[in-house]
Amino acid sequence: MVLALIAMIGAFALVSPSAISKTLEKCTDDKFDEDGMYDLKLSYSLGFTDTDINALQYAECVESVSPDPEDTSSVSQDNVINALSVYPELYVHIAGAKEAVSMSDRYRRLINDAREYIEVNIEPSLSAAREKALSSDLRREINELEDTIEESDEKKSALDEELLTLEEDYEKALEDFDSEQESINEAKSAIQASEKNAQTSIESGKKDLTSVLNEVYSKSVVTASDLKRAQGLSNSVSSTEKIMHNNFASQWAELSSIETQLHEDQVALTEQKEEREKEIAEEKASLSQDKIEADKKIKALEAQLETDTGRWIIEDRSSIPEYASLSEADKNLLVRFSPVGSLIFILSLVTCIIIVISIVTRNKPRIRSWQQRGLENRIIAALFVRRTGLAAALGAVIGSLAGCILSPVVYMYSYADIMGIPFSGLGGEWLPPVLGTLILSAASALTAFITYNVRLSAKTLGEAKNKPPEESLKLDQLQESFIRAYTSEKKNLISDEADDLPV
Repeated sequence: MVLALIAMIGAFALVSPSAISKTLEKCTDDKFDEDGMYDLKLSYSLGFTDTDINALQYAECVESVSPDPEDTSSVSQDNVINALSVYPELYVHIAGAKEAVSMSDRYRRLINDAREYIEVNIEPSLSAAREKALSSDLRREINELEDTIEESDEKKSALDEELLTLEEDYEKALEDFDSEQESINEAKSAIQASEKNAQTSIESGKKDLTSVLNEVYSKSVVTASDLKRAQGLSNSVSSTEKIMHNNFASQWAELSSIETQLHEDQVALTEQKEEREKEIAEEKASLSQDKIEADKKIKALEAQLETDTGRWIIEDRSSIPEYASLSEADKNLLVRFSPVGSLIFILSLVTCIIIVISIVTRNKPRIRSWQQRGLENRIIAALFVRRTGLAAALGAVIGSLAGCILSPVVYMYSYADIMGIPFSGLGGEWLPPVLGTLILSAASALTAFITYNVRLSAKTLGEAKNKPPEESLKLDQLQESFIRAYTSEKKNLISDEADDLPV
């Protein structure tokens, strides 16, 4: 039982890391295949066009290309038009990669071969053509911006000329206003002089009227003619004063209207001038800002022309955080735990060999008894070889089954929440368990055979040679007697006493 237990521990330690690793790879592959995860991600500082997608889809190693990481279908050839769209990234599915297990050597070979093919046969020509086309586009855009700046300068010059003309026209209009104002002032002076003369005439008429009235009232007898003459003169003076007053009032009203309209025209002209000056200033400020922005764009475009645009950046699934963590776990199983498992297996192998040697050595008395009873060494040796080999094989088989089935299931369910990968089936391989079982079984059996023949059989023969002739003769006679019974008791002897061997 001890031999079987040690063999079981050794086989379990040898098989578990690789079995867990293969199961992890299979579950990871199932999860990524279900999610439609890409195999390669392409990035480029200039972006990708439909021409790039078209070229990639013609490659035999490429199954599909999509600008959307969640879309596994290829872009329709009917929609592929040169420079129709620009995509910052492309997601590539490699032909045959879906059938390969993620993180396996076959999958990595497919991905690396596809990466190398894209880098050598597709990327250089497309990058050169893209950079050349971009350079032409940049030059054209720079020329357009420079033309825009020239137009802006011309507009600013035209606005400056308009501003100068506006100022000249305004000054001229002010001179006209001043001239008209002088004419109005002269007219006012003329009206005032006329008013003064008219007032003098009216005063003279009033004096005449007063003298006539004094004359009439001084008479003792006032005749009708005197009254008529006084009344006529009074009416004449009153009528003349009224007419002249109305005339002068009309002239003053007309001059006032003309002067008011002149001031209004002057204010309106000033407002128009100021408004237009403000519009010109805003237009010039806008043109200056446009020129500044255009200069910045030109410098940026010129810098982009001088800067190396770089090459395509091709990333595989290792750039995905989830995949990287799972790959690291798989790497730890293979790099850290596999050597430990191999060391435990070697230690268990050495322990099994020591146990087998101990078993054979501790059964010397029984072996000597069997020899004295006439059993051949080959039969006794076969008994130990068979029992130790079967015990080691049984333990190794149990350990291999536990390592291939139990340990991956326990591992996946224990770390399912942490890794985010559900258990979808076992993914072990047959070589480690078979090889471990064969090594443990063969080593135990071979050790039993060698130990028996080298140590015990030789020692027994030496003891027989050193015995006195009488004892040797007795032993030969006893052996002959047992030979006759050997055929009938052979099976019973082995089955009865061999069951007591400690394994």
